[in-house]
Amino acid sequence: MINFEPLNKDNVKLEGANLVEASAGTGKTYSIGLLVLRLILEKNIPVSRILLVTFTKPAVAELAARVRRFIREAIKAAELGASEEEAITNFIVAQENKQEVIKKLKNALSDLDEASIQTIHSFCQESLNNYALNSGQPFGLELQPNVLGIAQNYVYEFWRENIAVLPLKDLDEWGDDLCLDVFYDAVKENLGGKEFAMVSEGDAELYRKEGADFQLYLKENKKDIIRNIREIKVNNFTPDKQDAVIELLEDFDGFNLYLLNNPNNSAYITNCWNKIFPEERKKALALVQNHQNVVNTFIGRCIKEVKRKTDAHLQEKHLLTYDEIIKRMHQAVTNNDNFKEAIREKFEAVFIDEFQDTD
Repeated sequence: MINFEPLNKDNVKLEGANLVEASAGTGKTYSIGLLVLRLILEKNIPVSRILLVTFTKPAVAELAARVRRFIREAIKAAELGASEEEAITNFIVAQENKQEVIKKLKNALSDLDEASIQTIHSFCQESLNNYALNSGQPFGLELQPNVLGIAQNYVYEFWRENIAVLPLKDLDEWGDDLCLDVFYDAVKENLGGKEFAMVSEGDAELYRKEGADFQLYLKENKKDIIRNIREIKVNNFTPDKQDAVIELLEDFDGFNLYLLNNPNNSAYITNCWNKIFPEERKKALALVQNHQNVVNTFIGRCIKEVKRKTDAHLQEKHLLTYDEIIKRMHQAVTNNDNFKEAIREKFEAVFIDEFQDTD
């Protein structure tokens, strides 16, 4: 476990790498603003050579506004001997050459629009574009924030070509499970980084054959099943309840439902399953799984096809998703020393705000 020391903004060394852990509302942005002032005055680093990265656009705006205000407050403190921020006043008053301080701060203020205060994605996009030769990336890459909108078009295309044309008997059996929204939701989850878990592929005709085999099994073994119902003792499985279950043997869907549902978690029903109907319940569960396998097979195919077409669209149009930008930046930094050196030469100091969210 890391032993953290309290951050002292006034004298923490402006070198190497420092990890700052802080909860929300504890003054991270305030601290960054003060450290930027120290870099400008103590290290003579132009503001254009300081990189500040955070996670969201509102956070970028807040950070830029804070740095701008602190520079102005520092100029005021240098010129008048006081400002609205006590910490800034104390820091500036301790500086020896006030004219040199004012000059550096005014240069920083005029150059602030050139400062790299960005979201993690805009920083990666800009780096990949500006150093395309170094990074090995194509020129003119653009961010596509709404990749779901593109993917949805291909979802509908898949659904129209593969689901809407199914035989009526298949639509009757699986219609609710194969509605368009099911595919939209599955692709959305997949684009969000979740893998679709498919136990095994399913086939409609195989499912029907297994259902028919189960019905035949019940018909051929009806006498043995009834004997087990009457002879195997289970608490609370009264003769009336036994009669009701025996009646269900004439109704395949009803008996199948009995083997699957125990809404009140009744112990006697669970005991009946385990003692009287272990084989029948096993077949019922397998049938349910195979029913779902058919659905999952279509969903899995849809996810693969939509991903392939969406990726091809993005590549053709030179578009990048948020995740792809991070991935390409990582690959470029990991595998290309020229790219890494180009980024290193551009900046003398780097702040990564919300580090835990920047992948």
